[in-house]
Amino acid sequence: MENSLLYLFIYLVEGGILWQYCHTLFPPKHRLSLRTATLLLLYTALAFLFSLHLMQLNILFFLIANFLFLISMFRISCLSALFHASLTTAIMALSELAVLTVVPNIAYNFNQSFDYQKRLLFLTIFSKLLYFMIVFVLSHALSKQKESAGMKRREICLLLIVPLLTVWIVITFFYICYQYMLSEKTYTMVLISSLFLLIINVVTWMIYGFLLHQNQQFTVGLLQHQKESFLAEHYQILLRQNEEQRLLIHDMKSHLQSISLLNEQRETDKAGEYIRQLLSSAPLKSSTHYCDHQLLNAILCFYDKKCFDQGVSFHADIRHHAADFLSEKNLTSLFCNLLENAVEAAKDCEKGFIDLSLSDQDKTDFIVLKVTNSCLSDPFRNNAELHTTKRDTVKHGYGLKSIQKVVDTYHGDMQMYYESTDCTMHTNIIFRAQERK
Repeated sequence: MENSLLYLFIYLVEGGILWQYCHTLFPPKHRLSLRTATLLLLYTALAFLFSLHLMQLNILFFLIANFLFLISMFRISCLSALFHASLTTAIMALSELAVLTVVPNIAYNFNQSFDYQKRLLFLTIFSKLLYFMIVFVLSHALSKQKESAGMKRREICLLLIVPLLTVWIVITFFYICYQYMLSEKTYTMVLISSLFLLIINVVTWMIYGFLLHQNQQFTVGLLQHQKESFLAEHYQILLRQNEEQRLLIHDMKSHLQSISLLNEQRETDKAGEYIRQLLSSAPLKSSTHYCDHQLLNAILCFYDKKCFDQGVSFHADIRHHAADFLSEKNLTSLFCNLLENAVEAAKDCEKGFIDLSLSDQDKTDFIVLKVTNSCLSDPFRNNAELHTTKRDTVKHGYGLKSIQKVVDTYHGDMQMYYESTDCTMHTNIIFRAQERK
C-alpha cells in the first residue's frame, strides 16, 4: 500500500512537470478542469501500471500517456504531439538513469543506510529535480509565445537562479554523502531538505505562472480599453454623421435651387462642380458600415476618419463572416497594428492610399487578408529588418511582433514585400480553414 502511494506521488510530480511544459509551448483547446482531470486520470493509470512491475513497458506507457494528453488537450498536430511526447519521455528516462547510475556507484554507504522506500524517495526527488530543470529550460528555449505574452528573458533568467542554486545544493549533498559515513538521522535530514528543494522549485514555477497570468490580464485589460475606445469613437462618428446628414437634408432644397439656377443660366460647368462638391462632402462620402462585425467595423471607421484627417484615401472590403474566427483580442491586435503601420507609411505620400481586403478564396479552404498602402521608401533597404519612420524608435517593432503573434496563433502565413515601381507596401496573410474552425 505504501509503495503504491509512493508510485502515485512520483507520477503526479511527473504529471506536474509535463503540465508546465505543455502550457508553456501550446495553446489549450479545452477548459482547465477537463485538462486537469485528463492529466490526473492518465498519470494515475501510469502509477497503477508501474505497480504491476511491467518494467519493459513502463516507458512505452509513459510515451503513450504524454501523447494522448498533448493531442487531446492542446492545439497541436499529431506529428508534433508525438515528437514532444518522445522528447519528454527521453528526458525523464535520462534524468532517472543519470541519478540511479551515479548515486549507488559513488555513495558506498547509500544502500546500507536506507531502506527501499527511503532510497526510492531520495532518488526520485533528485531525478525529478533534474527532469524539472531540463524541461523548464527546454520549454522556454523553444517557446516564443510566452515571452511575447509578458515575461522578458531577463525575468526568466532571474527565475532560473532558483533551480541553478538547487543544482549546487544537490551537488553539495551528494559530496557529503560520498565522503562521509552519516547516521540514518542525518540522511533523513538530507532527504527532508531535498524535499524542501523540490517544493521551492515548484513554488518558483507557480510564481512564474502567476506573474505571467498577471501580465496577460494587464494586456487583456489594455486591449479591452482599446476596444471600448474604438466603439465609443465609432458611435461618435455615427452621431456626427447623422447630424451632418440632417443638416444636408435640411439645406438640400437650397442646394437644388442653386443647381437649377445655374442650369437655367447654362452654367453647366459651375453646376457640375457644385454637384461634385456635394458628393465629396463628408456626410455623403463617409461610410460608417464596412462589415457586420461590430468591433472590426468600429476599428475600420476609426482609421477611416484618421485617414481622412491625414489626407489618405482609405478603402476596405470585408466579406460576410470572414473575420468571425478571430477572437476580439487577436482581431484588435491584428487590424490596429496593420492599419497603424499603413497610416504611418501613407500619410507622407502625395496621393497616399490604403486598400484592405479580407475574404474567403473561392473553392479553397483559405481566408486571405491583404493590405496595400503607399510608402515613399523601401522599408527593407539594406536587406535588413523593417526600418521605422516613427519618431519613437525605442518602441519600434512591437506592432509587427504583435501581428506575427496573431498569425502564429492561428498557424497562418504572412508575406511582406515592397513594390518599387509604384511605391507600395504589400502585406498578405493567409489563414487555413482547419485553424479557424
